[in-house]
Amino acid sequence: MNIPFISKTKTITPSGPKTPGPSPHPSDDLKKSARKLAHGSLSIKDIIAPGLIEVDFDFLKIGTNYYKTLFVAGYPRFVSANWLYPLISYDHSLIISMITYPAESKVILEDLKRKIAEMEATIQTDIKRGKVIDPGVQVALDDALSLQAQLAKGAERFYQFGLYITIPAESLDELNQIAKEVESTLGSLLIVSKHATLQMEDGFKSSIPLGIDPLDVTRNMDTTSLATTFPFTTASLTANKGILYGINEHDGSLVIFDRFSLENANTVVFGKSGGGKSISYNTNVLIKREGITELVEVGKLINNLSKKHTFTVLEKNIEGVVNPNIQVFTFNHQHKGEWANVTIAARKKISKRDLLYRIVTKSGREITITKDHCTVLLRQGEIKSIKTKDIKVGDVVPLPRTVPQPLSPVSFIDISVLKKVIVKTKEKFRKKTKLTISSPLCRLLGYFISEGSYTHSSVAISGKNGWLLFDVKRAAKKIGLLTSYNHNKGKRVGIYIRPKYAKHLLEFLGCTKGAKTKRVPPIFFNLSNQRVADFLKAYFEGDGYVNEHSIGAISVSKNLISDICYLLYRFGIIARVRKTFKRATNSKHRGDFYWELTISGQSYLRIFKEQIGFMSRWKQKKLQLLLDKQSNTNVDVIPQLTNIFKEIYEIIYRDYKAKAPQILISLKNNEFSPSPVLLKKIIDLIEKRIQYIMDVYNQEITAKSPPFKPVIAAVLQTYKTINGETISLPTIMTTEQFANTPHTKFRQIRNAIIKLDQLKKIAHADLFWDPIVTIEKIKNREAYVYDLTVNNEVFLAGFGGMFIHNSFLVKLETLRSLMFGAEVFVIDPEGEYSTLCKAVSGEEVDFTFNTPIKMNPFDLSGIIEEGENELGLKILSLHALMRVVMGQLSPPEDALLDRALVLTYRQKGITPDPSTQKNEPPLMEDLYKALLGMEEPDAKRLAERLEKFVKGSLAGIFNQKSNFDIKNPLTVFNIKELEAELRPIAMFIILDFIWTKIKKTTKKRLLIIDEAWYLMKTPDSANFIYGIAKRARKYYLGLTTITQDVEDFLDTDHGKAIITNSSIQILLKQSTAAIDKLAQIFYLSGGEKHLLLSTEVGEGLFFAGSSHVAIRIIASPEEYPLVTSKPQEIIHEQEAISHLSNENKPMPMPAPAPPPPTPSTPSNSSNPSNPPVTPS
Repeated sequence: MNIPFISKTKTITPSGPKTPGPSPHPSDDLKKSARKLAHGSLSIKDIIAPGLIEVDFDFLKIGTNYYKTLFVAGYPRFVSANWLYPLISYDHSLIISMITYPAESKVILEDLKRKIAEMEATIQTDIKRGKVIDPGVQVALDDALSLQAQLAKGAERFYQFGLYITIPAESLDELNQIAKEVESTLGSLLIVSKHATLQMEDGFKSSIPLGIDPLDVTRNMDTTSLATTFPFTTASLTANKGILYGINEHDGSLVIFDRFSLENANTVVFGKSGGGKSISYNTNVLIKREGITELVEVGKLINNLSKKHTFTVLEKNIEGVVNPNIQVFTFNHQHKGEWANVTIAARKKISKRDLLYRIVTKSGREITITKDHCTVLLRQGEIKSIKTKDIKVGDVVPLPRTVPQPLSPVSFIDISVLKKVIVKTKEKFRKKTKLTISSPLCRLLGYFISEGSYTHSSVAISGKNGWLLFDVKRAAKKIGLLTSYNHNKGKRVGIYIRPKYAKHLLEFLGCTKGAKTKRVPPIFFNLSNQRVADFLKAYFEGDGYVNEHSIGAISVSKNLISDICYLLYRFGIIARVRKTFKRATNSKHRGDFYWELTISGQSYLRIFKEQIGFMSRWKQKKLQLLLDKQSNTNVDVIPQLTNIFKEIYEIIYRDYKAKAPQILISLKNNEFSPSPVLLKKIIDLIEKRIQYIMDVYNQEITAKSPPFKPVIAAVLQTYKTINGETISLPTIMTTEQFANTPHTKFRQIRNAIIKLDQLKKIAHADLFWDPIVTIEKIKNREAYVYDLTVNNEVFLAGFGGMFIHNSFLVKLETLRSLMFGAEVFVIDPEGEYSTLCKAVSGEEVDFTFNTPIKMNPFDLSGIIEEGENELGLKILSLHALMRVVMGQLSPPEDALLDRALVLTYRQKGITPDPSTQKNEPPLMEDLYKALLGMEEPDAKRLAERLEKFVKGSLAGIFNQKSNFDIKNPLTVFNIKELEAELRPIAMFIILDFIWTKIKKTTKKRLLIIDEAWYLMKTPDSANFIYGIAKRARKYYLGLTTITQDVEDFLDTDHGKAIITNSSIQILLKQSTAAIDKLAQIFYLSGGEKHLLLSTEVGEGLFFAGSSHVAIRIIASPEEYPLVTSKPQEIIHEQEAISHLSNENKPMPMPAPAPPPPTPSTPSNSSNPSNPPVTPS
């Protein structure tokens, strides 16, 4: 050690020879003695000790520096890995001490036992006294019981943990400032910190590395919690080569990784399944099953599926049927209504303590859903999917404008079953087996639903309306029924319909006699619009009215009013519903709640008059008077557009100090909301204004173009520089300003065009926007909640009918891997990779019935590999395929199939000899013939099971020679249009085809299997994927499997084996039902479990070998449109491309600045009937 003041002391050595005798200077001896004494009494501590230590009650001053110690007194309930990183990476020098004391488990268990007894006693006392249980005590008890179980099993240990932070500073003011900032940082982590007031000396000693803790402020922690406190566990996944996956959330570094640098290049990606989206039992849903349209309660629908299907456990507490052969009405990515297949019909167990949410809209629609259900709504001009618990009053939900009539409406019904109950009626009725659905029959049903009832022998329809009674009599006569008037005090008050056959017919059609239980007969959801109009005309003649503002109908049956709302969708009429209390003044009835349906707005009233109408002339006349009034469009308006109008106004009017049209000013000031028709006119106005601005700037740019070429200008500037002349700075500034100003303006115009595109999507959507007026939490009284999963994620359901809602990373990896020369194959069950494929000029293969591209599953690779029997491996693969095609095979059938496969190849001259394997391979038809040629009965049965793939409806897909070769760097196999039961077969054949091609040449490749759960359903297809995962590295292949159904992988041995053989695992946001199983498989800490439950979209955990980090996936603005799966963003991108393709003229730009991008010119889609508008 270099000690300066000691090294400066020197010993004086005389130049001459030493002579004995006294020292010529006696004081020298004293100095030598003093030096020896001083040297012996000083220690290293004395030398390095500061000259001053001042101990204040809130700081220490050591030498010239100041110190302050904080201790942590409170910790957050949940933490994630490396949660102390913000403190460790704080931008100031800190002394951080973490002190850990192991505790004896036995002692802790005794303390826990006593504490648990105290808390249980507290809860029991509160219950006996009728008090509400303290939630804090309940939570603490649950935690204590959980910890007790873990300690008893030895899965956890117990520790005491102390965390101290000492802050150094050069001045007292700086010390106080840094201390406040550190406290703020700790507070953001939900850490409660305190000053070691009056214990600063002890706090300082606890912070420095002496192994002592005189401050002794600790917190009890188990092993899992303690592990998260270590701030040095984050892995650095920033490699010198590879692709960017995202940002390390622990330290902000980039996750750049080469998957091929690991033991294998396989990846599994687990996302969240749709188990959280659920609706209540009695929610009505419009479905189509076997060509028949029905309006049914979703709970009854899904529960009844168990009679025909075996429920599959999808997740913990969730069971259902995959591909139940049901369709629901939904809207597609273009916001147009259509029927879509239900992929999963599921029910989920729910606690009676869980609350449900009842949402009611302005038009009276309502639905009851869980808090995690995602609802599609319009918020601030954007169509979003938002969880129920985040919905606000004022958000706007979509309703369909129309529901189309069936392509083949029902025109008659089979009434042969009525023969058993018809015993005393006319011969002609007993002989009838079919009843024509005629206008008289529909009108008669409408009258019955509004005013009718029946007894055991006759049907009665009440009413004093002469038109009504006359038409009832006429309609009944048309279908061969007898009628007689019902009189009261000499006045006609109704009509009786006989014989008894009429009552049985009404019961057969689904009519009930109770007023509160009445509903629209189910047959009407399958009739033509004309027949539905006949029914509605009669119904509104009975229950309906016309007042000064609207048409309406009142019923005590809530379900009947809801059914009428669904029928009115057929004609594009959005009815409003409200609950009202009514009491008859001419009777002793105390009154009851009724449901009132109203139709208002000129457009809807006109549709009603033209397509439905009334039977009576006086009601028709009142309706015409209503239509003659001034038009009022405030019924059909689109709210929540104010912000978009404000932004457009700022860009295209205010920035140019131009006067805007008054209507746009009113809209931006939120004075009213536009109707769809008015919005289209405003869009036309804005388009013309944008076109005008672009034309003006193009003229300005042309007029201000410099008179000399850029190259000449550069040469002249260089000449001036060489000759020592100064360059004209004003000239450069003028040129730069000239270049930048238009560029900035055009960027703003592009933003205006983007906002305009949002308005166009909303204006042209086939949707009616209905604001939410109330959100009510209600108690759950059912054992299950229910969900129908569809590809479009939304379906029509609820009271009155409203729409409700249901591989970003892998697409991003695909795009970036292509940039580095990898070849990528994608099996795409949902058509999600089309945009990406087109953008990079990839090849998309549509695997459908009519596709010209064929793949023969009997193809051989023709590659000779030492130690491998190519033909034997192919036959094993075909065994698995045939089990997927035919179902499970018995051992004798399996043996027969093996003989038939060997015979099939042998007939083509192909044997285990590699030289014969280049012959033309057989087809599935050859296997079929081989089975037919065998004598065993089992062989014939196998041939019958194979026949539809050879001669039947599926012959064109699987029984053809291969005519396709993979040559493109990106090949996407789209199987979206295939039936669900054919998808596993198609995926297997495609995988086998790709695998055969891969073995021919070795190069860097990725094979992506999206929705891999299709192949995990059968052991043979799951085993095939596992085989690829095991052998992929040999052929320089990386296999990526993606699924939202975590249970499919975790509950099978093959799934677990695939995970084991995947060096990269990516876990995105998970449901609570799956998180425990994932934690067990991936050894997740408590913090990591909490992260996966609470993380946002695009965040998750990234496992690469033994390293794992929390990751946030990012995409550049150029990449994002290519990889997003959000419908509204895909539509926006398609429209943007359309704009660019219609671009007429480039924007010239002067040198030396680079030309800015030219914004797309909106097309002029003005209506010729509208007066021309001159832009300001």
